[in-house]
Amino acid sequence: MSDIIPGYLNNNIFSLFFSDCVYYASRLYVGVSMKKSFSVIATAGFLLAAVLPLAAQGFLGILEFSALTASTNASDIAMGESYAANPYGISSFTHNPANLMGVTGVNVFYNYRDNEAIDFLDRSRYLGIGGTMSTTIGNFGFSYQEFLLGRFTAISLEDPDIVTSQVEFSDHVFNLSFSRDYSDQFSYGVSVKLYDADITTLSGPEIAFSSKSAFVFDVGAIYWLPGFIATREVTDHLFFGASLQNFGTDFESKIAAQEAYAAEQLPRFFRLGFAYRLHAQSPGTAFSFKYLLTGEYRRYLNAPDGYDQSNRDFGGLGFKAMFFDMFAIQLGGHYTPYSNFTGQEDKFNFRYGFDLHLALRQFGGDYPIDFLFQYAQVPVNDALWPDIDGKPNGLSVFSIQVSYTESIFQALK
Repeated sequence: MSDIIPGYLNNNIFSLFFSDCVYYASRLYVGVSMKKSFSVIATAGFLLAAVLPLAAQGFLGILEFSALTASTNASDIAMGESYAANPYGISSFTHNPANLMGVTGVNVFYNYRDNEAIDFLDRSRYLGIGGTMSTTIGNFGFSYQEFLLGRFTAISLEDPDIVTSQVEFSDHVFNLSFSRDYSDQFSYGVSVKLYDADITTLSGPEIAFSSKSAFVFDVGAIYWLPGFIATREVTDHLFFGASLQNFGTDFESKIAAQEAYAAEQLPRFFRLGFAYRLHAQSPGTAFSFKYLLTGEYRRYLNAPDGYDQSNRDFGGLGFKAMFFDMFAIQLGGHYTPYSNFTGQEDKFNFRYGFDLHLALRQFGGDYPIDFLFQYAQVPVNDALWPDIDGKPNGLSVFSIQVSYTESIFQALK
């Protein structure tokens, strides 16, 4: 593996970086033997050039900091990232394409997840945009997700006062999903995804990086059944879902003087989840109460020999309570087998959020148009880096959704 990124693997800071200390490591200088002009270089922004070729070798780069693996929807994050069997989340088809079974009408969304965990992470964030639509042949979903690490400075070891380059790392995922009902209680789905990454030199000598996109696929299924209550005022349902993610071609990349592309498998996952939903409605009144409980288990399938095999299991639990079909509170916990900036190892790390739902028909309008605003707060792990300057108490996530709640084909008749 040492021929992939010459010089990186002999640096102790490299293992520190991929142990999820990327933010602290970015303040340290690391040598690397490449072209003479870059024989001395770089901070974590340049180190991220090594994330992708080495991800499948067991380091945490793309497992932690990537548009391919991170959730961007505020509700999903507040509920512990536990949406493997939740057909009521607009972005949940990124966990399981069969979740599109819950789509009605036409919906568009915008997700933003802050990643500026320390003051020098300038412009670091996750972004997601997309939409869903129900049709007579099945339901469709599409999304574009992007991770931007932020701007970093490449610095000479020989003279740290000399700034050589400003660089920026990002990766991107285009996702097209489809689901269809096999029966009244069983749905299946498939996603096709295009993954790519880039390192951009903003100023100074160019750091040459090139890549070849990877095509990967997800498949999933959901089975639902009636719950425990069936009255005029109260109904409930149970959902069970599973998916396999990121099976397909390898991602290929090379840096600077490398003659050949390095091909690596992207992380593959198995997700298994459940959801329980209860809806109480008082006839003739405005009272409405909805309760949603979700859970998910996620297994990292293709962890290589160099990866700690005991660190392959992730999970999440969450619940949402919505009142009068307008305001909801959400609480959740996310389990990670290793410590990172937003969680301690082997613990369910707490998150929370709220929803505000506004339907034009609630205010006397004639149009079936709804607006949904969602917000989540992810506390920062103080136990990992308690004394870093500029560290916030938490990272914000927000999502905006606009929905046309009737079938567009019916509306066109």
